[in-house]
Amino acid sequence: MKRVDFPAGHHIVIPITPLHEKSGRRRSAPTGIRRFAKRAFSPRSETTYDPRSWRLQSRHQSISLIGGGTFPKPGEISLAHNGVLFLDELGEFSRKTLDMLRQPLERGEVTISRVKQTVTYPSTIILIAATNPCPCGYFGSLERYCTCTPKQVTDYQLKVSGPLLDRLDFVLTLKNVGLQQNDTIETSADIRERTTRARHLQRIRYGNGRLNGSVPFQQLYETCGLSCEQSSLIERTCFEQKWSNRTQAKLIRIARTISDLEGQEEITDPALQEAIGWKRLPSL
Repeated sequence: MKRVDFPAGHHIVIPITPLHEKSGRRRSAPTGIRRFAKRAFSPRSETTYDPRSWRLQSRHQSISLIGGGTFPKPGEISLAHNGVLFLDELGEFSRKTLDMLRQPLERGEVTISRVKQTVTYPSTIILIAATNPCPCGYFGSLERYCTCTPKQVTDYQLKVSGPLLDRLDFVLTLKNVGLQQNDTIETSADIRERTTRARHLQRIRYGNGRLNGSVPFQQLYETCGLSCEQSSLIERTCFEQKWSNRTQAKLIRIARTISDLEGQEEITDPALQEAIGWKRLPSL
């Protein structure tokens, strides 16, 4: 697959069985994006820190995502500002906690209100999340038998609500591969080079350091090079699939990123078809 998430700040969730190795995807994140962090806000010290100290925030369900306290302190989503937040075992978080991600993912900031004060922290991140498809982890696997009841599978998957999924750009399902498989694999250097070119095109287009995944939609729509025929295709597809207006905007963002990776000035028809194909993939 193309690495579409890093070049433009798209969010992604990956249902993974225990037979897959999740930390490999996590460890590849710094290689793909570290050099692109310019300056980031560190709420710990209320100062900026040098991009050379950039790190991946990788956390399990035992931490505070949003932050809080009598005198509100930032959570992991703010500490990962201008970087990547990797959430492992997403299905083990409570639904209430996960729904708190909706505002930060859409606005790039999180507001914490307490009796004594109200604080707003920045939270512009790339969210990468991994989750098992069920409590035992083997639902849908061809190698192991799932021991969960249908109700257990449904309850586990419903922890990630529809509105939160609507804010994610990709839901990818991985499959096992053998050691002898001869598929061509991109190196981190190749991915970094393509990401550099794609981000350069976005800097030229928007002129303010914004990415396709976070630029205001009006500015995106005015500069994306979407034709009338392509716009009609998006409207028709979203009507047939019962997709929301937010999904329509995400299709344009994803198609624009795919076209940037191919070095195209305007959104191409194959790029738009690929973006629609990503959204048609099976959900959680």
